Amino acid sequence: MSTPKVFGIGFHKTGTSSLAKALRLLGYSVTGPNGAFDPNIRHRALDLALGLVDQYDAFQDNPWPLLYRELDGRLPGSRFILTVRPSDAWLKSVKGQLGPHSTPMSDWIYGFGNPEGHEATYVERYERHNRDVREYFARRTSDFLELRITEGEGWEKLCPFLGHPIPQSSFPHANAAVVRETPLGRLLEYETLIRDTRLDRSGRPIKPSANSFWILSTMLEEARAGGARPEELKGAEKLLADIAAHSPAGSERSLFRLAVRVFGPRVAGRVRNWWVSGAEPGSRA
Repeated sequence: MSTPKVFGIGFHKTGTSSLAKALRLLGYSVTGPNGAFDPNIRHRALDLALGLVDQYDAFQDNPWPLLYRELDGRLPGSRFILTVRPSDAWLKSVKGQLGPHSTPMSDWIYGFGNPEGHEATYVERYERHNRDVREYFARRTSDFLELRITEGEGWEKLCPFLGHPIPQSSFPHANAAVVRETPLGRLLEYETLIRDTRLDRSGRPIKPSANSFWILSTMLEEARAGGARPEELKGAEKLLADIAAHSPAGSERSLFRLAVRVFGPRVAGRVRNWWVSGAEPGSRA
């Protein structure tokens, strides 16, 4: 008998990273978020999800919360975990993560790519999602768990629900605000997000967009101004080169101009060389 799939269906910034880490410690292979920077994510989300369900045991963050009905219908016996936190704390965390930036995913979910000036819309959507999920899974306690990770809940609720013994190690709490809410912390979080979301339904990389280049490069600039060490920025620089190298034809000039402004001519020239040659960025660090 196969192990049931586990879907984290709480909105982002509700402890989803901690949930992912906890599931990995329990032996699950985990993916998510997925497709955050795909400009067509609102039309591709279900196909993307169905292409990944056979490759992993557990799924969390976007777009999985938006697909719980379809996943429940297609994968009976799955387990669904709604992570929640107080609305005011959630909104503060979302604003801290996005800053002035936006993604196609957030535009799809809320109708606005950024919460600035649309706070009430974001909170209403978040609270409506939680109400809808609770109503949908009402009286299905064997399939559904509500978990308040940011308020201290952890192994004592998660493990009995999934049928695992409680580990001796403490429950993981990823993305602590003291780390995340620094320029370098935000950069590393977005770097991970971009790397983890570039999969199509066959598991192949999705070509990243100029929007993801812009967001990551701006955060890189902020981290550099904030005193981050050069070795801490190498991964983001290589990822930006990779984005440039695989961007659609015609966008080279605009991205190169941006790279010159962000990195200076020497690094920007290396980005352009990687683009033209098609070589893997990591091979020319």
